[in-house]
Amino acid sequence: MEYLFRKQVVTVRRKIRKLEHSDWFLTFLGGGIGASLRFYLESISFSVANLSLANILGCFFMGILIGLSVFKLMDNNWYKPLLQTGFLGGFTSFSALMAIASLGDGILYSIGWAFALVLSGCGHFICGFILVFLFVHFKHGQKFSKK
Repeated sequence: MEYLFRKQVVTVRRKIRKLEHSDWFLTFLGGGIGASLRFYLESISFSVANLSLANILGCFFMGILIGLSVFKLMDNNWYKPLLQTGFLGGFTSFSALMAIASLGDGILYSIGWAFALVLSGCGHFICGFILVFLFVHFKHGQKFSKK
């Protein structure tokens, strides 16, 4: 068991070393833009609603990007570090949202918000993915069958 864990750690370290400098820069750039946009949303009105909107939009767009990657509609080399890891990672903030939700009327309120937000995020991710699936299926006429 310990051998398998060490082997996985070594594999992850090798993958990190293989990242190009452009990937680091694109992640840095996307994260800065995403965090700045979230900060702008928070400056309008620091509320659960604005942070929820950021997280829901982030999950929806992540579903779209994953769908584009799965159906090979977008080259995976540049947009993954810039948009997925960087921009959407900086734009969404579940930790700040949970901190705000924990300031509510008690533990049941906080648990309810956490459950609702995670469920909503998963639902919006699935909606984004289905949107890309429908686009590919109807626009491109691509058939999905097991071979």
